Amino acid sequence: MMTRLGFHVDWVTLVMRCVCSVTYTVGVNEGVGNLFLLLRGLRQGDPLSSSLLNDAKRIGIVRGALIGRGRLAINHLFFTDDCVLFGDAIEVRAQNVHYIIKEYKAASGQ
Repeated sequence: MMTRLGFHVDWVTLVMRCVCSVTYTVGVNEGVGNLFLLLRGLRQGDPLSSSLLNDAKRIGIVRGALIGRGRLAINHLFFTDDCVLFGDAIEVRAQNVHYIIKEYKAASGQ
């Protein structure tokens, strides 16, 4: 998918060397179920990662929300299965975030 977004194949190969797929089990009432592998969803190494948003922030496409006395700019928080995006209330920035997500959706088939 990263190559469909325009990343060079050598870069994708290097990134994928750092990625491993994790298997899961679910424990209920002291019993453990069978191993399973997640086939969909955002995982480490997907292009919609913190580095993508950090790059967008660096070139001024998106801007984080300023918080605290030091005026730290935060533009995203990632959780296990969720993502929270922060930004200022400027229409062009919202359109830029929408464009980034739309491009990810088109490339990933989601």
